[in-house]
Amino acid sequence: MSQVSYKRGNILIYVIIGLLMSGLSTQVCEKIGVPTLPELLYIPLLFLVRKDFEINKKWVSDFALFSVIWFAILFFAIIDGRFSLASIITTAKAYLIMGLFVALLYNARFTPKLSLAIFVISFASVAGWALTVYLKFIGVFPMGYSFVTYGNMVAVSLAISFGITIYKKPIVLLLLIVIVVFISVASAIRRLILVSAVSIVISFIFNNIFVKRSFKTTLVLAVLAISFISMLPALESTIEDISPVLHHRIFDKTRNAAFDSDIAEDDVREDNFTKIWSDVPNLIIPHGFVSKQTKQDEKVGIFVDNPLYEVFYTLGLPVGILLLLIYLVRLKRLTLYCFKLKNINMIAILTPSIICFMLLFVDSTYLSWSYITPSTGSVLGLLFKFSKKKINYEDIILLPRRER
Repeated sequence: MSQVSYKRGNILIYVIIGLLMSGLSTQVCEKIGVPTLPELLYIPLLFLVRKDFEINKKWVSDFALFSVIWFAILFFAIIDGRFSLASIITTAKAYLIMGLFVALLYNARFTPKLSLAIFVISFASVAGWALTVYLKFIGVFPMGYSFVTYGNMVAVSLAISFGITIYKKPIVLLLLIVIVVFISVASAIRRLILVSAVSIVISFIFNNIFVKRSFKTTLVLAVLAISFISMLPALESTIEDISPVLHHRIFDKTRNAAFDSDIAEDDVREDNFTKIWSDVPNLIIPHGFVSKQTKQDEKVGIFVDNPLYEVFYTLGLPVGILLLLIYLVRLKRLTLYCFKLKNINMIAILTPSIICFMLLFVDSTYLSWSYITPSTGSVLGLLFKFSKKKINYEDIILLPRRER
């Protein structure tokens, strides 16, 4: 990768933005008793560093079109009347912010500065998640239900993919993977283990298939894998001593799932997917944005556990299926472009694009919370940008092989 000229002050701003795009922002807001609105900080901060990015003014018209669609979906939700406006506004806001970042990234030139910004923000978001977990363990923040600490899974995939594919700095990659392993175990979210493992494996495979083999990257990942496997028994014992609840959520449930044992939570998720089939008549027409306020509204858990059901319920089954098919076509086209062009920027966005599709079946947070949807929107915008039928090669900055 060629050297990127940047201001150190801007890097600091990227770090702050990344922390705001992590669960740390939510915990801090709850701690000091103010509304959780991180977008009121990270959007102005992004405006301060706007000169780092080259964005076509067409983003305004694209976002305006999305806003019209957004208002229509909001109108459907109000007419449907199942939830109050106060209950649905949080979900609606998250979608609006996602649309903003889709429009911005779709119309941006993927320059080295933009690539660096995405990596630093994503890395900082992952670090913010780890800091949140640590502050919970030492009692600064309340531990909450079942020791679960949510964060930005899309940022995890972005940081891993960019770290392995584009930047490849051993020390940075080592630190990133160590942080990811820590939060995968300590956050008590089993699907994060899946997201992290899949991101690491497919990023490494894509990097070796499409670009070139990196001895340093391979060595770092091999050392980490061997170290983790060798320390796993001691780690499990330590966690069981510290928190039997955390041990049960991570180790017992993962072990049971691996051997097809019955787990109540998984049975509930299976029932939720079965509900899509049984509710087909109710899903034909769009109902608009949903509530995910589980403490205030009844029977909204299905939207939390089954984001695919949320998409069908919100947009209607025909539109939802059409969008899924379009996404798969774009994903296939991007994969073919990676084989053909071997462009590292395209390769870097392929992994998080796969992860976003995978999360549609296991986790709704990436569609729900305004500190995560900027990452989701960025991935979607870049996926659709890099998978056009006619590519503007100047927009994707094809790097010569000697600069990789």
